[in-house]
Amino acid sequence: MDTPDVRPKAASNGHILPIGAVARESGLTVETIRYYERMGLLPAPARINGHSRRYEPAVLARLTFIARAKALGLSLAEVRELVVATSHPNGCARVHVALAAHLEEVDNRLHELQSLRRTLKQYARACADALARQSDPSCPLAESIARAKPSRAAARSRSRAR
Repeated sequence: MDTPDVRPKAASNGHILPIGAVARESGLTVETIRYYERMGLLPAPARINGHSRRYEPAVLARLTFIARAKALGLSLAEVRELVVATSHPNGCARVHVALAAHLEEVDNRLHELQSLRRTLKQYARACADALARQSDPSCPLAESIARAKPSRAAARSRSRAR
């Protein structure tokens, strides 16, 4: 899977950066940067006169880390865990645990998707067979869905959507 190009668009000259420059260099919006700050993904920046945010150039590396972690399918909560873990002693072990849990989730989703693929292939075959027998048959998929009980995966999907 290709990851998005999240490198800064312009090299920082080592000076403290206003939020607009961080946004421009990271390719993110100002609001996204503020949101990441509220979520605890970025350190609180220094403020000039108590208002304007000023960031250390290292925040660009943190934003790159966040973007790459998200490209791996990690949620912002999981990214926050990784950010915290990497700044503590024994951080690698904590990162390993978090990544192992995410890998297990990915494996579960793959299993569910493979099951879904098998089901869709069966429906497609049933439709093709029905069409081969009649020019305008009743749809086997619609009939099957109307009779089917919800699966556990469908119930989980509905509960996540709420």
